[in-house]
This record gives sequence, structure tokens and C-alpha cells, in this order.
Amino acid sequence: MPLFDFRCRSCGRRFEAFVRASDIPRCPSCKGVKLEQLPSMFSISSLEITKARVRTAKKERRRSRAYRDKIMAERETKHHD
Repeated sequence: MPLFDFRCRSCGRRFEAFVRASDIPRCPSCKGVKLEQLPSMFSISSLEITKARVRTAKKERRRSRAYRDKIMAERETKHHD
């Protein structure tokens, strides 16, 4: 079953749906059938792309921990003054 992108003309919601040729998709919000099929983007997945995404996520996690630790240290310093 192919995955298609749609926009509901009734409520404006964008969503994805698996659709067979014989099926009529419905908006998950308003259950409307007045839909506009949007151009779908294709995705490429490879081991290198996955590894790069994991590295980026780890870096962001370390940055957020360091930021949180810095804020907590500043609060403790202010509290003790």
C-alpha cells in the first residue's frame, strides 16, 4: 500500500495515509473526504545517514545536559549567596 500526503479542504489538516486504489481516505480530524493529494517527498535511508543522525542526536543531548547543569549551578550559587 502506498503512503500519500493529503490536506483536508474542510479543516485544513495535513496528514499521511496508506491508501489502496479502491479506498477513499478520510481526514482523521473531521472525517471529511474533500482531500487534496499533496506531492510526496521520497526518503532515502542508508547506514551512513542513520549513523550521522545518531551522532547529531548524541551531541544535542550532551549540549542540553551541559546547559541544564550550568543553569542548576547558577541557581545554587545564587541560593547560597
